[in-house]
Amino acid sequence: MPSPWSQEAPAPRSLKSPSGVADAVYGTTGFEDFAKTGRGVLNLTGAATGNGKPVDVRITLTLRRNLYTYRKETRPSGPSPQTDFQFRDGYVFIRAEPSSLP
Repeated sequence: MPSPWSQEAPAPRSLKSPSGVADAVYGTTGFEDFAKTGRGVLNLTGAATGNGKPVDVRITLTLRRNLYTYRKETRPSGPSPQTDFQFRDGYVFIRAEPSSLP
């Protein structure tokens, strides 16, 4: 069965808050492998605003047959950040019954 994901890596995307203001733009890594099967690890990196200050953001999405995880990490922005990414929030979802897709 072909993957439902496009084989072309998407251009950076802008995400809008409920107020309609674009507050983040992300680039992706891992998309090519993710697009082949619709599973794997997809990394999104970009800049956003956190608590009114510019931050670097790293979001890691992991999709397995019966597991989906979302992990968001941030650090202060700057020309050469001096801090490591810090955990911001994360979610784990487990399917009651694994997908029948291979």
